[in-house]
Amino acid sequence: MNSILGGRIQLHESAVEGPLFPLDALGVESIDFTMCNPPFYNSTAALAESAAKKALPPFSACTGTPTEMVYTPTGEVGFAKRMLHESIVLGARIRWYTTLFGKLSSVSTFVSELRTTPQLGDSGNWAVTEMVQGTTRRWAVAWSFGDRRPLLGGRPPSLKGCFPPVPSELEFSVDRGCEGVCEEVMALLAGLGLLQIKRDGGEFYGEAKANVWSRTARRAMARGCMDTTGDEADVKLGFLITVEAEGTKSIIRVRWKRGRDGVLFESFCGMTKRRLQLGK
Repeated sequence: MNSILGGRIQLHESAVEGPLFPLDALGVESIDFTMCNPPFYNSTAALAESAAKKALPPFSACTGTPTEMVYTPTGEVGFAKRMLHESIVLGARIRWYTTLFGKLSSVSTFVSELRTTPQLGDSGNWAVTEMVQGTTRRWAVAWSFGDRRPLLGGRPPSLKGCFPPVPSELEFSVDRGCEGVCEEVMALLAGLGLLQIKRDGGEFYGEAKANVWSRTARRAMARGCMDTTGDEADVKLGFLITVEAEGTKSIIRVRWKRGRDGVLFESFCGMTKRRLQLGK
């Protein structure tokens, strides 16, 4: 057991024919995330065929039982869809649902399901990533019905077409030193009427309850007519801005950390890039 997380992990058994996430039967109100290594194959014949194609030494041989490796008749995609259907009912009682895939084609098929799931399609609140160990490639997908955004670095070329409709990160550069740009970022954020701003060196986290950078909002703020207070329930956008030096330039990344409104995040990115590149 992991020495750091050991005291925070609980194991719960679920029946083969029962729910994959029997929270009510177990008396569990909510959990942070699930991890799944699904049965990759749709039949024992497919499992045997895959094993026959590999010339592996004994220490690399698959030791999974048919119950662990085979899900008839739909394999890993069908198992993941079963997870998705249960997750729609449970919603945010599980903060993040995650599953592994052994085939790239399975990722594309499953992401198509996510795109057409009404509770997820508009927000694009999912993430995909690729893991490589030697010559072995695996892919993972995570999705959530909450307002916290996933943050995974990079967009592997093999996953083209599998990403959410709204990118969760914008990167651009300005031809000015890092220290000066950090002060510009702080001044920009301080004038927006955000619910909160936190700074840690070259990192800036902020939360907004609306498009407070619009012309209408700026005029209302100038007249003292805009309420800039709020609590946790009012947050519609959470973002992280990082500023890093690269020679004489500064690299700026704007990351979507919270919220489900892609248009709001894109608007904020556009405003931030425009203002910082103009040096205003």
